[in-house]
Amino acid sequence: AVPNDIGIRVQHSETVISYNVISGNLRSGVIVYRGAGNQITSNLIGVNITGAALPNGGSGVRVGGGGSTVESIYIGSHQEAPEGNLIAGNAGPGIHVMGDVESAYIHGNRIGGIASGVGNAGAGLLIEGHEAELDLEISVPSGLDIRGNEIVFNEGGGVRIDGASGVGFFGNRIGVADDSNPDAVVKGFNGEEPAFLLIGNAKGDTEGVLIGDDTVESYNIIATDGVPAVVIVTGDYDDSGGWDGDSAINNQVYLNRYRVAGSDRIIDHVGWNSTQLAGEGDSEAEYRGGTGPCSDEWEGVDDSYGNRRTLSPILNPIAIGDS
Repeated sequence: AVPNDIGIRVQHSETVISYNVISGNLRSGVIVYRGAGNQITSNLIGVNITGAALPNGGSGVRVGGGGSTVESIYIGSHQEAPEGNLIAGNAGPGIHVMGDVESAYIHGNRIGGIASGVGNAGAGLLIEGHEAELDLEISVPSGLDIRGNEIVFNEGGGVRIDGASGVGFFGNRIGVADDSNPDAVVKGFNGEEPAFLLIGNAKGDTEGVLIGDDTVESYNIIATDGVPAVVIVTGDYDDSGGWDGDSAINNQVYLNRYRVAGSDRIIDHVGWNSTQLAGEGDSEAEYRGGTGPCSDEWEGVDDSYGNRRTLSPILNPIAIGDS
């Protein structure tokens, strides 16, 4: 049979896509260009009914990028559809959110299959060029609300954010399937990449991203092998009093549970005219970032806020071994 170019293309509102196998297409499994109130729930995207890879040639789900606004899209579970999607085996990211997305709820999906060991070739979740607001004081995203997902075995890392704002991550499991029994943890490391990578590159600044919150239900469980759990890369600060190019600033890593194997730090903060990693080198490098037991707040330069951790991260008392 000749495969489709795109599995499903959505250009209207209130479209419901549920209980389908959306796999083996030349490009993305699902592309949502515009509309409000669309729902993508309970589908197999990039795999067959056994969970074996049947790749789409691009992203599993792509939202935005069509020049029109996408509003209130649900990818995964909500009150009317309690089951999320299994999105794995795709040649690109599992879910790719681009510009023009006003609000999205990405809840309860399996992005990468823990049972089959099949992930996506790109990042589990790629967010770029998305502009919204996030009030770091009250932890309410007005843009992207990402909760309760399992993100495992993705070759391009767990979550990559480039030029986005107004994103909140709460209660996700990244690189690990189950934390309820520390002696029987199922590992699902996302390649050799960090669980979270925040950068400001060609897509603009990354700011107003919140990872975790102050309630147990909102902690993310984050596991990596040989790399820090969270890497934040800032642009250089130039002598004229501004940022040289795009940057990742004014983000917050709050309370989470970490299982970091083979790395000497949990969080790396890289940049500010320096190639040194946070916590290494002289006091100036310490000022620019923090890891592990370092300062509770990351300060910026002059009037620019740095990336803040208001409280020290919660560490699981039983670490994942290197084996």
